[in-house]
Amino acid sequence: MLSDKNKKILKVVLVVLMVITVAIATELFVEIFAFKMRDPGYELSFWASHFAIGVAVILIGGIALIMPLLAKTRYSDDSKDGIMIVVAALLFIAGLIAIIYSFIVGGMNF
Repeated sequence: MLSDKNKKILKVVLVVLMVITVAIATELFVEIFAFKMRDPGYELSFWASHFAIGVAVILIGGIALIMPLLAKTRYSDDSKDGIMIVVAALLFIAGLIAIIYSFIVGGMNF
């Protein structure tokens, strides 16, 4: 079990990860729907086209990794905690693949 100090630190980290994820999603939403829909010739920024989705998925994986640690009650066999760890690992891998794939398909246009 974690001490109260460690749980508070993890809660702060969790909130920071959530805020960053929402900020990335909002920025991507605005860039795609406000700019791209109005002007079809608008080219997405380097950040949005290569990193935004992959980084958001990695951050969601971090959230999935922290959430079982902050649960108030423990499950009887900890199987749900193990599943969340597997989900977090898969999200980390999917985020990295998304970033790598965006460079392969989109090319490294600077």
